[in-house]
Amino acid sequence: MLKKEEPEPLLDKNQIKLSSSRIILCAYVPARYTIAMWAFFGFFCLYAMRVNLSVAIVAMVARQSALNKSIEAFPITEKDSIKPSLKYEFDWDPSKTGLILGAFFYGYISTQV
Repeated sequence: MLKKEEPEPLLDKNQIKLSSSRIILCAYVPARYTIAMWAFFGFFCLYAMRVNLSVAIVAMVARQSALNKSIEAFPITEKDSIKPSLKYEFDWDPSKTGLILGAFFYGYISTQV
């Protein structure tokens, strides 16, 4: 009977030692903690996106109410180099803004279930 030669190993000895040390390192952290960590970061990203959309839509849409007027505590003069941008991105009325936020939050809820 012919003796079969062993094929050449795919990993050399240094790579085998490195991969075995990674396996040992992963043995100290249970899988439930890894899953919990990924779930925490996922929910944190979802929460951050939800909060940022609510804040950003206020800055993107022009204000509609003329009844709620306030005075400026620190008026900006012509000498000041920093001038606020009062140009709004979208000309949405409050019902359209509510529709956009509602669509986002209904989508948010449906993906959580």
